[in-house]
Amino acid sequence: MLGINVKYRDEHTLILGQLGALTPPQNREVSLLIRRTIEMLYPCLLEINPALQKHLYFPTAMMFVGMVNWTHTWYDGQRDGKAEDMSVENFAKRLSDTFVDGYGA
Repeated sequence: MLGINVKYRDEHTLILGQLGALTPPQNREVSLLIRRTIEMLYPCLLEINPALQKHLYFPTAMMFVGMVNWTHTWYDGQRDGKAEDMSVENFAKRLSDTFVDGYGA
């Protein structure tokens, strides 16, 4: 998910920024596609936490998506202009570890 977000940063920005310019049917269609993408995370969430109650699926998935969603605005794999160990793979692992185990992990 993070790799896609980084690879298609311009498209991501366009979609989020232009939803209001769509006709109501187009907006519903895009919103439905986004919702389906969120719902695709549910099996992963249940694997992590089998006791997760159904009414918490969507907000929990959105918490994860919230961690990923704005990376397209700032993540470039570098820090202070220097390439560091922040490849997409390493960043995704850090993000996943934080989501699953908490910030203190």
